[in-house]
Amino acid sequence: MTDPSPPFVGRLHHPGFELPLWLVALASEDDAPSDHLRLLCLRDGGCTVQSPGEKLEVAAPALLLLGPGDSINAGKRSRGVVLRFHPAVINGFLSVQSLLAPQTLSGTVGQDAYLLRTFFEPRLTARALGLDGRLDIVVRSALANIVREGTLQRDDNWPCRTRSYLIELLFHLRLALEQATPATSATADAVFDRALLLIHEKLAEKFSVPELARWCGTNRSSLNAAFRAQTGRSVHAHVMQVRMEVAATLLRDTGLPVAEILLRVGYENPSHFSRQFRALLGVTPGAYRATHSSLPGRRQAGQKLPETLVAG
Repeated sequence: MTDPSPPFVGRLHHPGFELPLWLVALASEDDAPSDHLRLLCLRDGGCTVQSPGEKLEVAAPALLLLGPGDSINAGKRSRGVVLRFHPAVINGFLSVQSLLAPQTLSGTVGQDAYLLRTFFEPRLTARALGLDGRLDIVVRSALANIVREGTLQRDDNWPCRTRSYLIELLFHLRLALEQATPATSATADAVFDRALLLIHEKLAEKFSVPELARWCGTNRSSLNAAFRAQTGRSVHAHVMQVRMEVAATLLRDTGLPVAEILLRVGYENPSHFSRQFRALLGVTPGAYRATHSSLPGRRQAGQKLPETLVAG
């Protein structure tokens, strides 16, 4: 992934359709169009990021979320990649203009805007993450999945599947940014933060609360106590909530089959998934998609989706 990738353009499935999503080498990245957002993954060297009100010197390994008006000046020996995309890749009703006026967003569109608001944080330091080993694995996997799905285009769902990996990555990065705390944070808080990141990292896997506690270097009782103090819920209830939130986002913003979505959030039994989804959201997955989907043919009457996202 060090060479510039072309835009993902449909071949056999959705021929001519172009997904507004690019992955390019840092050395090849020019200033982004004002209606695009970027994720900078710096692996070696350093760079300077300039925003309208701040300048930040960044040393590898690091991740930065870049919004409109931000520019990158990379050193000659710097190495990394830039993922650039239009906000409509997440939800067809989102744009830089709408995200700059969040009071105009409501309902599920406002929920999806949550994934992108950090790109508009005025402080560059609030949009920066150290690229440690665990986060590096998550980012590498997500970028590899995006390139693979956008390149292979194995069926009609390739645009939605490609977008879904970006959505999942943004969930993880938003959580990582929110949970970034100084090394002096209290032990209970550090355990809670680590558990949250592991939950998102292993969302497609089956795991028990004792296993999660062991990965966090604690026991089940202590982990449950930390979660009840922070969220008011048990670990099990919080994991279920996160699984259903991600599933709901994929249901409304992609056309992936429900059978594929339930696997992506750690379920194997469709009936069990449907019962859990209904228990938390009040409707079945199919009914939720029929009411809230932002895709053509599945959205409520009167809603309009940009032509660039009609496929998939």
